[in-house]
Amino acid sequence: MEPSAGSSEYFEYRLDDLPLARSMGARLPAVAADAIDIAAAIYLADRLAPRFDRGLSIAPFERWSRRLFLAIPVRDPYWWRHPAIRDGYELLLAFLTDDDWHLEFVRRSPRLNARPAELQRPIDLLRVDGPAVIVLHSGGLDSVLGLVEAIGWGDSAVVIPASVTTSSRAEDVQDGILAELIRVREIQSSPLRGVRLYTNLCNVPRSEQESTQRARGLLYLTLGAVTALNADQVRFHVAEHGTGAINLPYTPDQRGARTSKAVHPVTLARISDLFSLAFDRPMEVNNLLLWETKGESCQRLSERLVPVVQLTVSCDRFPRRDASNPCGSCPSCIVRAAALLAVGQDGVDRGSKRRFDFDPTSAGMEWEGRQILPLHSMRFQSGSIRAALAEPSPFSALLDAYPELHDVVDLHERWLQTPSEVGSRLVRLYGAYLRELDGYFATFAQPGWGPAAPIAALTQARLPAVG
Repeated sequence: MEPSAGSSEYFEYRLDDLPLARSMGARLPAVAADAIDIAAAIYLADRLAPRFDRGLSIAPFERWSRRLFLAIPVRDPYWWRHPAIRDGYELLLAFLTDDDWHLEFVRRSPRLNARPAELQRPIDLLRVDGPAVIVLHSGGLDSVLGLVEAIGWGDSAVVIPASVTTSSRAEDVQDGILAELIRVREIQSSPLRGVRLYTNLCNVPRSEQESTQRARGLLYLTLGAVTALNADQVRFHVAEHGTGAINLPYTPDQRGARTSKAVHPVTLARISDLFSLAFDRPMEVNNLLLWETKGESCQRLSERLVPVVQLTVSCDRFPRRDASNPCGSCPSCIVRAAALLAVGQDGVDRGSKRRFDFDPTSAGMEWEGRQILPLHSMRFQSGSIRAALAEPSPFSALLDAYPELHDVVDLHERWLQTPSEVGSRLVRLYGAYLRELDGYFATFAQPGWGPAAPIAALTQARLPAVG
């Protein structure tokens, strides 16, 4: 990777994994420290390599795939050069980013001291000796629902929310949520032990960075795997509702990694395989909410959780925007509003101190400019899904409309299901998704945004019952 024109050849970044080691009461093993270094290097390279030179006039569809060559210092280069491990990273990154990655692992300079996390003295009082449930905690609504699910299992396992923090705004939200969870006494028999990894790029103008940051998901998933390793567990969890995890394109030009694949089922399958090899032990990542819509996931919400939900952030523009000022018009804001409305909790956000830039339910809103483009994109997608589900063979029609769903179906053996069973789940999932969007669109103070009731009712009547 070459720096962009006018940039320095050297960049400063912050990487602090000592809070992780301290929370676990154990030093970070070398293989875990290497895994964090690899993920951080890839994340930073992704940010420092804009997909196009802003000084050139290039059509949008040509501003995408890159070729990146990285030499990453590690403690044991021979281990990481194993073809299955290196190829695992490169194939995963190709799926996450649509880029051609070439990774070389070199020996870390002996002049570099071990990080404090590698020197952390064992603390028996903090060591996790029994069962533990690790859940990635981003500060979003879904991650809170995942924590609530884990806490609700009701055993004595330690619940470990694992957070990657790249800004002070994200840190404030993540910490506030955990404090509020404890305050409302949602934590019952399960102790809570938060862990965190800090990383950030310093003094690089945003104009010289790649805004999509598609490799960021690798950093979060690596933290989950490292936390599981340190806690002597073979599994960690993410929480992302199914339609958000699969993340079908909204428009025909939005193929591949133009929609985020951070917790896509294929990503999680490849992460499981990669870290099982890298750590030389079984390692699995599980999505707690995969077969649920966001509205169905929100059925876990109780009245005492309302103050917790009000602290969560779903806006795609966070943390560039303050948590108290979500845009209201991005797909994540729209799906959140539809989900809360579907479970009768639409007053949660309106009753908080949030100020939305755009509220489609308000009669005084101006429906002009870029802010309404996501709404039109989502309506296009919902129309495409609706047409597929109205066909005599809705599963086949869904696959024809969205060929990328074949990647999900191909994972059926991991879930101990047949392809037709996965197909039934997908048809049910997207039918429920349409009903949630229809319900929200019906509240818009704008002509032409009501639900298409006949087809929605038709799909609901024909959806198979799948547990």
